[in-house]
Amino acid sequence: MMRRNTSFIILDDIQKVQHNHSFLCKEIINEFVEKSFSQVLIACNRPNEFYDTELEQIIKEKRVGKWELTGISVPDIYSSICNNFNQEIAKLIKLFPSPVSVLHLELLIKNLNKRNIIRVSKEKKGAIFSDAYNETNTLNYQFAVNKIRKCGYLNILYIVYKIESGVPVTLLQEFYNDQYFIASKSFVQESLVKEENAALMPFHDIYLYAENKDINYQVPICHMWRTESAQTEMEVSVCANGKEYRQ
Repeated sequence: MMRRNTSFIILDDIQKVQHNHSFLCKEIINEFVEKSFSQVLIACNRPNEFYDTELEQIIKEKRVGKWELTGISVPDIYSSICNNFNQEIAKLIKLFPSPVSVLHLELLIKNLNKRNIIRVSKEKKGAIFSDAYNETNTLNYQFAVNKIRKCGYLNILYIVYKIESGVPVTLLQEFYNDQYFIASKSFVQESLVKEENAALMPFHDIYLYAENKDINYQVPICHMWRTESAQTEMEVSVCANGKEYRQ
């Protein structure tokens, strides 16, 4: 049973840890499970995509619990759209394949809100929903490419996607000044970058692995792994200190 003062440490996308950093990661995990700090370590990763398979094996051996996240359910999708709009608009999702990921659903809701679908006539709602669905379909390779092409801050995007692990916001503000301030107003709506721990990083892998060929310089982002990448299952592993956690 967990104590009330238990704290949580989350390692997201730990499969991306490179070999030159994996030794430190392994040592931290080994020390973490051997001592009692009233903490729980949660590691999230895509199975079978580790750069360092030894790190993957250590997590499998040390964890006390594992959960597989296979995607969002139809009731989740319906209730999310209903809560953001109403039942009339939520029912339109039945005319389309279910969004393939939380990202797709989030972008769909943002797009519908931007189009002000709740205020348009009933006759136009279906067409608007269809356009929004197709524009945000993350299984469509062209979707990610088009979003990057329309980005109004490609120079900032170039740096963030090149470094990938995070660029300090203060550094970007100092270098780009007013240009960064103007661009930052679009970050939340466009969902191409996100801010975490005072650093700017790619919003999602689907953009990082998209290829853009129609701009003056190449944004250094690689080919997508595969079109099914948005549906890849996730694993959530938990490593606990001492006896603070029991499954």
